[in-house]
Amino acid sequence: MDELIYDDSLEVQLNSLICTLDKNPKLLINPVEASSYLSFTFASSEEGFQQQIELYYDSFMVYLNSFVKACIHANAKQTLLLPTLGRLLTNYKHADYVFTHSELRLDWKAKSQYFTIYNPTNDYIINKNEKYTRWAYDFFFKASSIQLNFINKLIADITILLESNGLVTESVHDDDARTNAKTPNIARRKNNFFTILPSASKHSHDILQYIHKCLKEGGYINCTLPEFKQVFMSTTPKPIIWMKDYVHLTYLIKKMLEHFLAESPFYSNYEIATKYFYKKSSGIYFKPGKFRHDKGPKKVDKLFIDSVIRNSINHFLGINE
Repeated sequence: MDELIYDDSLEVQLNSLICTLDKNPKLLINPVEASSYLSFTFASSEEGFQQQIELYYDSFMVYLNSFVKACIHANAKQTLLLPTLGRLLTNYKHADYVFTHSELRLDWKAKSQYFTIYNPTNDYIINKNEKYTRWAYDFFFKASSIQLNFINKLIADITILLESNGLVTESVHDDDARTNAKTPNIARRKNNFFTILPSASKHSHDILQYIHKCLKEGGYINCTLPEFKQVFMSTTPKPIIWMKDYVHLTYLIKKMLEHFLAESPFYSNYEIATKYFYKKSSGIYFKPGKFRHDKGPKKVDKLFIDSVIRNSINHFLGINE
């Protein structure tokens, strides 16, 4: 019998499109259709980019599932399957970290909305060039968001393959282990955590990255991006400190409930928020009389939070309000 080996050719093919940011995408405005990201042109659109990734992704997953079956048949789960899947999971988690911490992606997003060419005479050509430049940056950002989405699909798929075959690696459960080791003794009740709407899940990483950046700069929170994300994306979150008053927190949750957070069938999201946001000082929880949003914060804070939601959730989900 031939020795069982892992063929990485389809992995390499897929990774060439999803694991690396194009740090020098080609930006052209005459014509803008020639602008390109990883050699995919604006003319082919982000849909064309996604379709190509889907072809590579499907081929890789067909091979990976056949490799898993072959390892099981050859009794090589510990010797070959575990090291291979563990390496893949570690690599994709690293790629996720690189993408979600990329200042370049945030710059593309900002320029897709606010890029401006000084134009005191309101010259038509300059206005057109400004518009086309924004389109190009929007293409770069959307292409990178597609990459991130597939990276996270792979993390989920590989984790399932590991766990369904009784395989456990530190890289599978390291986040939950750190969370459980440090989380105070909070009762874990059914659905006592935030749930992101399926319609928003594709862009959840980008949305939370932008919200974290704004809230941190605005003095509402003081935590890292991973610490902030796990509050909304983990079933065992570790609480973070909320630097403002309770009305600011409930107003944020109210706005997130419109298009981002799902209503829990068991517990109010306002109650859930009191479990995972400390009141200014570590170890002190909000204890409102009722778990609800009674009133809005001051106008300046309301406008700030509205702006954060508009430029994150509404922007990524294409909602015009």
